[in-house]
Amino acid sequence: MDLNLIYGPITEELALVEEELKRQLDLITLSQSPMHREFITSILGHLLKVPGKLLRPALVLLSGRAVSNIETGNNDQLIKLATAVEFVHSASLIHDDIIDGSNFRRHQVSLNKQFGNQIAVLVGDIFYAQFFSILVNLEIKNKVHREKLLRVFCDTTKKLCFGEIYEHKIIKYGENPSLAEYLEVIENKTASLFSISCMGGGLLYGADEKVLTALEKYGLYLGLAFQIVDDQIDRDSIFDTEIDMIQKAKDYAGLAKDEIAIIPENPIKKRLLTIPDFVIERAKVKNSQS
Repeated sequence: MDLNLIYGPITEELALVEEELKRQLDLITLSQSPMHREFITSILGHLLKVPGKLLRPALVLLSGRAVSNIETGNNDQLIKLATAVEFVHSASLIHDDIIDGSNFRRHQVSLNKQFGNQIAVLVGDIFYAQFFSILVNLEIKNKVHREKLLRVFCDTTKKLCFGEIYEHKIIKYGENPSLAEYLEVIENKTASLFSISCMGGGLLYGADEKVLTALEKYGLYLGLAFQIVDDQIDRDSIFDTEIDMIQKAKDYAGLAKDEIAIIPENPIKKRLLTIPDFVIERAKVKNSQS
């Protein structure tokens, strides 16, 4: 299953997200003294030289489109929210690589390996700052929705940090976590951002509370399935168990699809229903190759 095919209806928007990422990086660089700009460009653009899957921005776009009547890909605010999500995801990856001492990311030398931990951690901080800068400048007319969006993204940022803390505690003290403890780690580290990406897209378009809750839970279950599969593929899970974790991922993928039954049928919703299948398919492909 090809993720690019799933992205079909939002291909134009994802291209705009990539353009907006570059524009935001240019804004940061141009705000600095000309004598430093070449170096600033090299450190800020290092991770983004090799694009990721853009799954989280795609979830923002698909969720927003699934609950709206917008058929074209020109909603500026949705593009900016998707861009903000990619900034916070990139920041978390940079800090994760520093904590883990990783030397590679996206098939290239990691930022921390190339420029050192000191610079890498500060680049991550800059990305977090830019994420919040984009958020607070979003044009959202509904004051309640605006406040909720800011609040839940702030809460999610803390969850990302606590997920790292809990995982590091387990590794540092040689603990053997229970299933509940493992799920708490991956819910904070991964699923929380999936969840808010989906809910954020719906919130931007003024979806009602039932739909927002459905999108939030869809993203949560999808994120849990995604990280479980990732850990099984990489064979580096902190949770060592005899439990069939791929089956656990399948269960969460099924729950994700069930959650968005409340959304009326439309072509974009079908794409959201396909993503959990893509996540599980990754495990099948890996198993067939091993």
